Amino acid sequence: MAVATGWERMDSSQILSNLAKMNRLELLVAVVQTVYKQMPESLEEDWAERWSTYLDGRPHEVRYVIPDRELEEHLGAIGQELSAVERVLVEEAPESDILALVTRVLTEQYERGTDGAVRLLQGRRCLQIVCNRPMIRMPRSESKVESLFVVGMS
Repeated sequence: MAVATGWERMDSSQILSNLAKMNRLELLVAVVQTVYKQMPESLEEDWAERWSTYLDGRPHEVRYVIPDRELEEHLGAIGQELSAVERVLVEEAPESDILALVTRVLTEQYERGTDGAVRLLQGRRCLQIVCNRPMIRMPRSESKVESLFVVGMS
C-alpha cells in the first residue's frame, strides 16, 4: 500500500476559512463596482484603470480569477483603494450615499492606523461589528446599477 505524500490534507475549518475569505473578497469587489458605477462621472476615468482588476465581470467571477496566494494582498489593496476614494468623495460628493457606503464598509471591514494605513479586520472582531449592524443597502441608480444588498462577512 503506497502513501500519497504529495497531497496535503485540508480539514473542514481550513476549508471554511478559505470560503469566508473568498466571500469577503466578493463582498468588497461588489462594493468597488457599486462605488465606481455611482461615483460622479468626472471621477470615473481616474478610477477605471486603478480598479480594472475588480471591474471586469460580476463579483463572483472576479473572485475566481484571483489566485488563492494573492487573496490577502487583494483584500488589503481594496481597503487602500476605498480609503483613497473616500478622501476624494469627501471633497467631490460629501453628502452622497456612495460616500456613506464607503465609510461604512471601511469601518466594518478594516481598521485604520494612526499612520493612515488601512488593515483588514480579522475573524471574530469583524463578525462582532457586522452582526450588530443592519444590512448595507447599496445605493440605487436606475441608469447605472441594480439595487444590491450586501451583508458583512469575515
